[in-house]
Amino acid sequence: MLARWAGWGAVPKVFDERDEQFVAERAELRRLLGTEEAWAQARRTTLNAHYTSASVVTTMWGAASALGVEGPVRVLEPGCGSGNFLGLAPEDAVLTGVELDATTATIAEHLYGARATIRTGAFEELRVEDGAFDLIIGNVPFAKVTPHDPRHNRGRHALHNYFLLKSLHLTRPGGIVMALTSRYTLDAHNPSARREMAGLADLVGAIRLPEGAFAKSSGTDVVVDLLVLRRRLPGAEPTGPSWEHAVTTSAKGTGDRPGGDVEVNEYLVAHPDRVLGDLVTNKAKHRGIAGFIVDGLIRDLPGLKEADVPVYARGVTPFGPLHRGPGELNYAVSCGGIVVNPGDIVVADTSGIAVVRKEVAEDTITRLRAHRARMEQYVSDVKAGKFSNDWVDRQLAADHCLVE
Repeated sequence: MLARWAGWGAVPKVFDERDEQFVAERAELRRLLGTEEAWAQARRTTLNAHYTSASVVTTMWGAASALGVEGPVRVLEPGCGSGNFLGLAPEDAVLTGVELDATTATIAEHLYGARATIRTGAFEELRVEDGAFDLIIGNVPFAKVTPHDPRHNRGRHALHNYFLLKSLHLTRPGGIVMALTSRYTLDAHNPSARREMAGLADLVGAIRLPEGAFAKSSGTDVVVDLLVLRRRLPGAEPTGPSWEHAVTTSAKGTGDRPGGDVEVNEYLVAHPDRVLGDLVTNKAKHRGIAGFIVDGLIRDLPGLKEADVPVYARGVTPFGPLHRGPGELNYAVSCGGIVVNPGDIVVADTSGIAVVRKEVAEDTITRLRAHRARMEQYVSDVKAGKFSNDWVDRQLAADHCLVE
């Protein structure tokens, strides 16, 4: 029960004194929290306390393992909430969590205090040496708030960027910061926060999750990015992809949202496979691509439904692919157990996908046209009442079934 605690961010209306819908719940919650200080503390966290589903946490821990994070590593989860990342951490990890809200920190202590150190208080108040951790992992809070920290926030950056910058300082050289953060960490027009991060670390990769990926687990529809940074070794030259700047690109309107020019991080523009949605489908249309068939999972389904490019896949996931590319064009591939060669014809609809080998394409098209003509005539006859099911009786009789 406690492990499913999603934080106060999922119920902000309970704390809104003007909202008459939750008067009884508000009074009961005040009584349970006990003090005005606890009430005020909980209310403050409604702006940014949105916790992470187990499926996302598990995937992030898998990615950390793939990057070499193993053994008795020192791990910090800043803004740990009820401790989702702590609870799914490898058994031999040495864990520390920091949580501002006292009620939520108490829940984390009850759940994971036997294997993790839980510190109650603001991240700004955490006093440890720089480089104290091998991995910092979590979901940083988002808010237009400027934390006061003369040591780690001299640039007076917003809350989410401050969490990332302080995390980089607290990570040893060669260590990893893996965090879910607001899309504005990457897309903000002002590059100062990214430039400061890039002075400390190299970008390993980033993935943009679709809008609504956290709606079920924490009641928020914000667009979130998974950002992976490796703290640079002393004296080492910067490596990895460029990501300091946002560039202007066009986006198609969806629903009641108009399209137009938007600023998107240069890394995501250069790696559209990390955002399978408006960016990649619009580029596909301009390149003359007729559609996508993926022998796997896709993401950003609402955006794909709005785009005028057909996409067929086995299912949906909130995650983008690992960037192993670049891949090859005009080679035979196996898709769904079927070999598809360059030049083959692929036909798809909601019933399924068919592949026609190019060697028999013309003959197949001729036969299909004849079959379609026969079917059109048959459908017309059925609508007019001109049909017979005698063949059914004959088949039943041949199979020794009783026909009456």
